[in-house]
Amino acid sequence: MTYKDLLKKVKQSPFTQSVADTVFLVNFHTPSFLKFDGMTDPHEHMYQYLQVMHGTTMPREIRDAIMCKLFPQSLKGPALKWFCQLTLKSIGSFKEMTKDFIENYSVNVNLGATSKMLCTIIQQTDERFSIVLVEIPKFDDIIALFVLKRVLLPRLSFLDEICNWKPRTIAKALGRTRRMIEVEGLRRTTKLEHLNHSRR
Repeated sequence: MTYKDLLKKVKQSPFTQSVADTVFLVNFHTPSFLKFDGMTDPHEHMYQYLQVMHGTTMPREIRDAIMCKLFPQSLKGPALKWFCQLTLKSIGSFKEMTKDFIENYSVNVNLGATSKMLCTIIQQTDERFSIVLVEIPKFDDIIALFVLKRVLLPRLSFLDEICNWKPRTIAKALGRTRRMIEVEGLRRTTKLEHLNHSRR
């Protein structure tokens, strides 16, 4: 892309006319933002952005538009490129800006304790998946289903039975796998008892 093309792209705002036409106050000082490059949790970045913006003073009637116009200044690298490629005049409010941003970077959501707990489940395959999952304060269905189907269950004997499943939530998946997990657990227990008995 040439400099001329880049300049043209920058001028093609993804904001609607009403947002694009909103003018900053003369005495407004643009705050400093932590830059998001597309590699971290979008929720955390949005929280940081909102905290900074809530500390600024501006008329209520232009606040939403100003929050839209300043948001790209909190982006860098691939994230800024993503913003520049948004559909022309597709963003008419900060709510829409937030929705597009979160959806695009949802894969980076930091589940905190959830990730650690799921890693523990992977390492300790004798643990009941459903029991441990209940103890997690916050989990994402997509991540949990991925771990259940791709990481934990391949170590079990009924992989062929679940390879074509397409449950929408972890609750539905667990409801269907609960009995098989219990059967698998019983098999392991029986096998372990048999092994211990043969060592005597």
